[in-house]
Amino acid sequence: MPSPSFLGSVAPARCRRHRRVRGLAGLARLAVVAVSVGLGSVPSAAALAQTPVLDQRVGAAARKAITLTVYQQDLAQISERRRVRLAAGRNRVVLEEISRAMQPETLMIRAPGVRVVTQQPALEALTPRRLLEAARGGRVRLVRTHPQTGVEQSEDAVLLSVTDGVVLRLGTRIEIDPPGRIVLDDLPPGLATHPAVIAELDSAAAGEVDLTLRYLSGGLSWRADYVAELTPDGTHMTWRGTVTLTNASEVGFAGAAVRLVAGEVRRVSSAPTPEQPVRAMALAERATMAVTPPRALGDRYVYALAGTVDLPARTSRQVTLMPAASVPVHREYRFESLIDAGPGGPEELGPVSAEIVLVAENTAEAGLGRPLPAGIVRVYEPGGGYEPEGVAAAPIFTGEDRIDHTPAGAPLRLRLGRAFDVIASARRSVFERLSARSYETGQEITVRNAGDRAVTVRLIGHLPPGWRMLEESAAHEAETANRLAWSLHVPPSGTATLRYRVRITR
Repeated sequence: MPSPSFLGSVAPARCRRHRRVRGLAGLARLAVVAVSVGLGSVPSAAALAQTPVLDQRVGAAARKAITLTVYQQDLAQISERRRVRLAAGRNRVVLEEISRAMQPETLMIRAPGVRVVTQQPALEALTPRRLLEAARGGRVRLVRTHPQTGVEQSEDAVLLSVTDGVVLRLGTRIEIDPPGRIVLDDLPPGLATHPAVIAELDSAAAGEVDLTLRYLSGGLSWRADYVAELTPDGTHMTWRGTVTLTNASEVGFAGAAVRLVAGEVRRVSSAPTPEQPVRAMALAERATMAVTPPRALGDRYVYALAGTVDLPARTSRQVTLMPAASVPVHREYRFESLIDAGPGGPEELGPVSAEIVLVAENTAEAGLGRPLPAGIVRVYEPGGGYEPEGVAAAPIFTGEDRIDHTPAGAPLRLRLGRAFDVIASARRSVFERLSARSYETGQEITVRNAGDRAVTVRLIGHLPPGWRMLEESAAHEAETANRLAWSLHVPPSGTATLRYRVRITR
């Protein structure tokens, strides 16, 4: 007897396969379910126009084209064309190798000269219990094997229930958990061996057609990553961008055209999550293809990968987002927590270390000038002089920051942590209450630079509304109506001090 199996493709006529049903709760005995797929009786021409022909299984080999439109929020639009041969009249087509994370309500099937009668995603795994539940109320066969002779006997039956055990009607009697194997001659309607779409199509004529299939699915996403390597003098950085395209689903896509949509789209429903964990993915080698310059799509940008991509199941692939560019950059040392002009502020603040910020411009003149998708920027600085003798110098990772979607022309600010040698402290130098609605206050901020080169620091303060500057040792810049910034030049191994006095009237 051939080995039992539920999970084969359509077998030739009169081929019969059996599979043992395991683990059905409440069954007193082990039951076996077998699936036999055959052509059955051939209907007449008149009946053919009224009833579907035998299921036709169409896998990925029938794909003529596929496009993946991938978003940055575990979402993709999958659009493909498959070549299908249809008979005139009613056809039932099983489209296999469909993502299990499909959103069924988004499924659309189109073909010239073809009317879609019904479409049914069959995404759940085929288990013995699901198979028996789908066959409930239908005719099955009970096959018993004689324990001594090994002779098999088959008896027609009706499957009445599988709730707490198998209940069969055998002729004029009803048996509960009968010994033997339950055999089905075909898959019940609506079931498929793998994630699939079962469609009943009404074709105007016989012949081959291109069936267009489109749906939204979870399990696919992409992210942008950037590397910035600073030159030894710190005035420029080499900026590179890559895209990591991830397929966390159990379905592979070969020869796919890929479009990447930057920015989030509003959703009121969530895509199903793939069953396979992301930790099982393997990272493929970086592809040599590149991403074409972005094109605007409404309020978002779309990046198209040059050529096509093979994206197997549960893998990631990296492609170049943009070629390396030399970008002017300057380093800022910032303090944003020391300026305090409130009526109940502390007498002393600090010492605190300066925040390191790299500032560049996303302009064509600076070597960029294109929309940059949100992602993580990792910064490296030259590491020469710190390697053992005979070891080649390698850049040193010095911090990372996440950038938002950055349009062309906007500044880039990368916060990389705290400076070891640049610290500052503040003390309140004056506070005088003038009335119930006004007061005067002032601070003295001292910045110390323990390094061997001069630095410029930025002191940022948020003043209460109704402020008026009375005195200041350095001129401020108004970044906003109540946000002020002072720049101080601090010599190596030296200090610099800012003093100010302000009146607040509410």
